[in-house]
Amino acid sequence: MHTTTAPLRFLTRRSIGAAAGFSLVEVIMALGVMSVSMMGMLGLLSVGLTHFQKSMDLTVRSQITQDLVYMLQRTPFTDLSSGTTERFYDDEGRTLGNGQSAQASYKAEVQVGNALETSGRCSPTWNFSTPPSQFKSVTISITRVGNSGVKPYEFTTYVANTGL
Repeated sequence: MHTTTAPLRFLTRRSIGAAAGFSLVEVIMALGVMSVSMMGMLGLLSVGLTHFQKSMDLTVRSQITQDLVYMLQRTPFTDLSSGTTERFYDDEGRTLGNGQSAQASYKAEVQVGNALETSGRCSPTWNFSTPPSQFKSVTISITRVGNSGVKPYEFTTYVANTGL
């Protein structure tokens, strides 16, 4: 049995290289698909950064509120005088001393008043045996310095005279 082999002279170096690579159309299509997907990811990145900044802001405001409530719990009832007090905090929620308000990122206003006089807010219905004169309302309002259009974070609580 005799087999003949076809001569390999029609397979030149040019035809072998062309069969193994990508055409210009394929490369342009791949770049187009990649650029569209990258544009989508860049759009998601800005949304993610915005939500991250908002969550960090809320975390710092909550930390400041906890700090102020803890301070109020340690203050004797007789030392809680009616009025408004301002305190300043940096971007990590640390208290700034006097004269450092220029470096403040947050301003907290603590307003102390009588329990039934909540300056325009809805007053509680009194069903307790302790008279209202033995309670004070405390409203904490935290704003970001420089953002006048942003609604402040507000927290209202009531402090009772426990006699301790």
